[in-house]
Amino acid sequence: MIGRCRAVDCVGVYDLPRMPKSDIVVDTDRGRAYFERTIGADKEFLISNSPLHLAERIKVPVFLAAGGLDWRAPKIHSVVMRKALKRADNPPEWILLPEEGHGFYRLKVNVEYYQRLLAFLDKGTRQ
Repeated sequence: MIGRCRAVDCVGVYDLPRMPKSDIVVDTDRGRAYFERTIGADKEFLISNSPLHLAERIKVPVFLAAGGLDWRAPKIHSVVMRKALKRADNPPEWILLPEEGHGFYRLKVNVEYYQRLLAFLDKGTRQ
């Protein structure tokens, strides 16, 4: 069954220690408290639980999508995850939508995104 499994993530956070440095919400006392309460404050815990540092354990094909203007999960998260997956000999399908943010809103962009996503998912049904 693993041959048909696939992983898809859109505007994801893959490096938890980087998140408080990039997310505008964490710039407030309340935002930091929420982050620490829900995700944690221990740097070693954040590192060991970040998808970025678990890439070698991911054995299924991966599709990553990022918005170039995303301030909540900046594209650097997808860039470093893509590199980690390549190093783990599992290069992902990747789409960077340079004019989009944390979500895709333009019709043309959505058509491109969903066409690429459906083609990726379709590969899993033909195995």
